[in-house]
Amino acid sequence: PITPPKGEVLLDADKGVLGDDKVTGYHGSASAEGILGDVYTTEDLSQAKLYGENITELKYNKSSIATEEQARKYIKDLGLNSREPEWNLDELNLFEIIDPNFETSLAPADIEKLRKAMRKDGFEGINFTDTNLDTYKQDAQSTFLFRDGEQGKPIASSPPKGEVLLDADKGVLDG
Repeated sequence: PITPPKGEVLLDADKGVLGDDKVTGYHGSASAEGILGDVYTTEDLSQAKLYGENITELKYNKSSIATEEQARKYIKDLGLNSREPEWNLDELNLFEIIDPNFETSLAPADIEKLRKAMRKDGFEGINFTDTNLDTYKQDAQSTFLFRDGEQGKPIASSPPKGEVLLDADKGVLDG
């Protein structure tokens, strides 16, 4: 039998063998409680570690991730606007539009409309330009992953099939 390297998953219970289209995203958090629902990831492990020492590794199909331009088209076509009417979405970074931690973001109900419309068309998430936490320049790439069926379930206690929970110091915690 083939033994995958530590932290690697060769098979996904729902999708079969992971192909060249599969990429690994990392989510860093100060909390060891796990991830609830949708999640922001980066393919750059060093960037994820800057968000927190508890690292979660997630696998996804790169071809099912929308570009920033595609996401902006959905936002426009759906007629969505910032919670604060004085903000022009064309002047904002995408993360300022889709992250409810920003006052400039869409309302939570509008974020849900966006993700439902994009999921309906087969998208698993959105890739976007983000802030590089080493340089504070807008030159990092992140992915906002839609995590249907995982709402309210921390993956720290039970990672979904095909995912491995990592700790920056201890290695694989579960999976």
